[in-house]
Amino acid sequence: MACLGVHYAITADAAERLTRDWPSNSDDAISRLEDLDRQYDALHDEGWVASTEHAWDGIHRSLTDGKLELGTTPRHLCILGATERLWVRREDGLLEYMVNLLEPGDVRRVADAIRGVELAELLGGYGEIDPKSFYALNMSAEDFEYTWDNFEALRRFFERAADAGRWVVFKVDQ
Repeated sequence: MACLGVHYAITADAAERLTRDWPSNSDDAISRLEDLDRQYDALHDEGWVASTEHAWDGIHRSLTDGKLELGTTPRHLCILGATERLWVRREDGLLEYMVNLLEPGDVRRVADAIRGVELAELLGGYGEIDPKSFYALNMSAEDFEYTWDNFEALRRFFERAADAGRWVVFKVDQ
């Protein structure tokens, strides 16, 4: 798997279908995520997808004091969120997908929290990334530019999703 991150802005009905009786079986959970992926083109064409690819990791760390951790602040909610409730693990316990679902109120909180983040602030957070972390192996001026470009697109996405009252799903394969 490629560790590519994507955010989807979905309707309440789609969120309910995705999460209703979330399966403990990884195959069933993956099937639901694949249903969401099958809607990628249609949602993308309507502006309801933000693909952050590999930048999701740098964005999260730059917004959250350099750490790849869960948390309840709006900046944590932007990517990983506050809980592993929808994360998918294989039978051997290894992580297969990280999934975060935000209801419209939290989508608005995230949009409000990241609206004013300027380049210097994100760069400061990027500089807080632990140099001993796995992520630090790829840190560079080019990587930050890639992170910043994806963050700007994600910020516009969250604003649009919040204005429309949409739910947001973030998912990344491991």
